[in-house]
Amino acid sequence: MEKIIDSLLNSAHPEDVKNKFIVVYLKGSSNSNNLQKADWEQLCEYAYGLITKNTSRVHYVSGELILSQIAQLQTSIYMLYFNSDWIGQTLSNANNVPSYQQLRALIKIIKFKQEVASNSDDVKNDCQLLQSCANKYIGVVKSRIDWLQLFVYMFIDLPQSIPEDHGRLIEVLVYALAIPENDSLESYNEFVEQTVNLIESLWKKSTENIGITIREVFIRLSSNQTCSKSIVLLISKIPKSCTSIILPYVQKIPPNDINKFEVCIERMISMIPHQFADNIGCWIVELVKALEKSQDKTILIRIARANTARCFEYLLERNARNDALMVGEYLLLGAPDVFDLIISTFSKVLEKIAQEEDRVTLLELSKIAQCLMHRFPSGGYRYSQLSKTLKSLNLPDLKQDEISDILRKNTWFKGTNIAGGRKETMTKTPIYSSQITKKKGLQNLGNTCFMNSVLQALFNSMEFRNRILQAEISKTKTPTIYQLQICFACMMFSTKSYFSPSELLKTLPEWLNDGRQQDCHEFLKQVLFRIEEESEKSKKSISEEISTTTDIPICPFGGKLENTIKCLTCGNKSKTEEEFHDLSLSLKVDASDNLSFSDLLSEFLSEEDLKGDNQYSCDKCGGLRDALKLTRIIIPPRYLILSLNRFEYNVEYGRRIKIMTHVPIQDSLLVVQAHDHDESINGQINGKVNGITNENVNEIQYDLSAIVIHSGSSAEYGHYYTYAKDEDDDKWYNYNDSYVITSSLSRIISEGKDFKSDTPYLLFFKQKNINNHKLSEISPVLREEVEKKNNYNDAFGKSDFSTDGKKNDKDEENPLSGYDLFDFDKSVF
Repeated sequence: MEKIIDSLLNSAHPEDVKNKFIVVYLKGSSNSNNLQKADWEQLCEYAYGLITKNTSRVHYVSGELILSQIAQLQTSIYMLYFNSDWIGQTLSNANNVPSYQQLRALIKIIKFKQEVASNSDDVKNDCQLLQSCANKYIGVVKSRIDWLQLFVYMFIDLPQSIPEDHGRLIEVLVYALAIPENDSLESYNEFVEQTVNLIESLWKKSTENIGITIREVFIRLSSNQTCSKSIVLLISKIPKSCTSIILPYVQKIPPNDINKFEVCIERMISMIPHQFADNIGCWIVELVKALEKSQDKTILIRIARANTARCFEYLLERNARNDALMVGEYLLLGAPDVFDLIISTFSKVLEKIAQEEDRVTLLELSKIAQCLMHRFPSGGYRYSQLSKTLKSLNLPDLKQDEISDILRKNTWFKGTNIAGGRKETMTKTPIYSSQITKKKGLQNLGNTCFMNSVLQALFNSMEFRNRILQAEISKTKTPTIYQLQICFACMMFSTKSYFSPSELLKTLPEWLNDGRQQDCHEFLKQVLFRIEEESEKSKKSISEEISTTTDIPICPFGGKLENTIKCLTCGNKSKTEEEFHDLSLSLKVDASDNLSFSDLLSEFLSEEDLKGDNQYSCDKCGGLRDALKLTRIIIPPRYLILSLNRFEYNVEYGRRIKIMTHVPIQDSLLVVQAHDHDESINGQINGKVNGITNENVNEIQYDLSAIVIHSGSSAEYGHYYTYAKDEDDDKWYNYNDSYVITSSLSRIISEGKDFKSDTPYLLFFKQKNINNHKLSEISPVLREEVEKKNNYNDAFGKSDFSTDGKKNDKDEENPLSGYDLFDFDKSVF
């Protein structure tokens, strides 16, 4: 019989034809009694071999089919042959760690035994043997989806084999759901559903298992590892009544680990559009509520800024709307400053939903809009389109007491006074408060923190700022410089607490103005390029002679590198000079844990081997040769900008990722300037700095002047903000879009240690003891532009245009002076 089946399996017949033949043949043999007991036993052994000794689907499926038929047709023979002693001996021969094929065969054998003799003690003994195997093996294979799939099917088909330690099992199963989808795994979606069903069955055994599941879900979502969205199916199955577990769980988390929930919430929000994401919104909101009760509100601010606009985008998807509305409403009404991020898109969302006749969502969005326009009454003209849309849709107006009640219940900062549209206030922490300043912020136009953070760093580079303010400009020929000049002037002299750089953004490439978050380093390069290009064009139009680079505003950032390449075959040297405005430094440096900016710069200036695929094309040798390359700074810039290469494309994940390498803040930097251009590229190391003898170098001292921080653990989203030192008063300030508070270098360093996802991205250093380009009186035309902005924004009064940037004593109080939204010291927690 075995030969007949072998011939059949090796034939070209379709699989279903082969299976039908096997069933008919075995039934016929059983009915006619053509086979003896020994023949059936031999057939049992043959079928077991088909499963364990072959990897092809047709063989193991046929083996399972044969075993199933024997169990039904010759039950006594089947039960006797595959008795518990046989099962135990098979596992013993494998040291209780069977191969994948063996375990698959044993599961099927015992399953078929259970189907024909469910109450058999033999089956119970078999399941206990499998349970012992699972206890020993499941933790070892938790990263192997194929093995876990096998165990899940075993636990579902044979519940008595489930390990007694349910907590450990749930940990492994949740870990499996979080592993990125494996295309090579058969029936991945079925595996996900089966795994979730298994976890649900464990909840019925003990309600404690629900709490364990929630804990493991949060651990996986907060991990730095990539997390599959399949886990959302499990979240949707957790009873909503269990959200009460979240608060005590969060309260037990050490303060230093609270930040991990930022990643967790961002991932959960990204899962809202998923087809299985039922009720995920309530879990997100309850988690944010739990964080709201913690002392550290900065995480709430970051979450709101990074995710509110995304929730609004999800409102356009019908299946995601309920959860997106729930989360978006909570973030908008709770956070202090995210309304600005979605004002420009609010009307479009309302109109789209109106087309779908979703009246319930329209009423909720109308309520949110009315409350926020009341809460932030200084929006003025920015609310005109939104107000017009609300009116056109015939949406009812809320009463004053309704608005006050909604805001009172939902605002995160409970010390806030929101009645009557007065400015919000919050109780200051007496020891650790940060002082609101007269510095001017920049309005976030919707995911434009990448622009604001760079502009605020450039503004605090005094020589650059003064050159911009005094540049000869034309609105048509130098549009970027023109708008940057107005921006800087308003940041110095405006009577408002913040300025909108929307006109400046319009002068730059369209891809920077598409409403999505951009890389702030790319923005910096675009701005400097535009300024240089416009300056050169402007000078050419005035004179036939091209001006020197020292005449253009960006010259304080200009430096020059010398690249020397030495062929290791003929010894020929090639030298080129290269101008730069910033240096991009790799974070992939072989160094100790105490990595510094100095280490990164030294790596950039160290000798580089050009070999393999990166060989040098030597003109003298006439071909590719191994070589040494050395880069040296020959003209140091007055302001040195360092960019850390935080983002890279990961082939495995198929997307950009953020490199989280920690580099502590340092307040100064020593840079080597090379003088002797003929210095040997590979001289003796002793007495040299980066291949240059000490006699031929000049050490330039730089002091830290500004830092642009990227907040968040992903390269796809996050938030930028800036620390900058005022060169007039020698104080540090934290610029966070429209909000500006005082800070200190010690606080900045402390926050860098405590907030691992807030990483330095751009560093501005100023040469020590250099004289700044002085600012004389600004032009009357520029004064007039600032006054127009003040009047357009309903300013409180005119400013005194003194060139030191300070206001006179008659200035109105800063509108935010009682509304310190960042009035806490993150380093305390």
